[in-house]
Amino acid sequence: MNIATIEFLLVFTASLLFLLIFLALYYLWNKTSEIEAITRKSVKTMTRLSGGTLLGLMGKEIWEALSSAKLPEDRREELENRYVYILQRHIERVLEQGMFDHRKGKNETPSSEAAIGGTKGEVQSWIPQKYVKTLYSIGQETALPSLDGEQTDLLMDKIQGAIGAMLSDIGMQNRQRVLFNRVRNNVNSKDDETDSDETD
Repeated sequence: MNIATIEFLLVFTASLLFLLIFLALYYLWNKTSEIEAITRKSVKTMTRLSGGTLLGLMGKEIWEALSSAKLPEDRREELENRYVYILQRHIERVLEQGMFDHRKGKNETPSSEAAIGGTKGEVQSWIPQKYVKTLYSIGQETALPSLDGEQTDLLMDKIQGAIGAMLSDIGMQNRQRVLFNRVRNNVNSKDDETDSDETD
């Protein structure tokens, strides 16, 4: 075997070895990227699904259970009694997020899901996205510095309308007055706190 053949074999072997190393590294890099993507997705899902259950139901399950006519009357009454506070806090959170984002120059509609603190720990709550968008938009309007009394009343009417539509969807119309009054009082008090903070 002459020197030229040996040199060719060495160059060929080295090239093949480099190619195999490159392919192995590319494969590892690709797999690592896939694992990172899956991990990020899992973390987002876990964050999104944070919060516990309410009488064994969570998130959209609560909404669907109340929307159906299949709940026994006593269980429905208990679920409504406990859910009305969770729903109130969820509504307030979306409104407050709209107000806060407006002041920061942001416009990012929140998710339908939220972990809401209750008397027995956090509960995963869910509101249809159409209502989240409506409430978030109202919250942004509420943060406008030039609102007069009439404009504020109109926004309160919008909040009352959104609450009425939501409660109608889940058969809780009888809770509308109490729920709206709580939300109105809490949103107004939060707005007053913000105004005093800005003037201090």
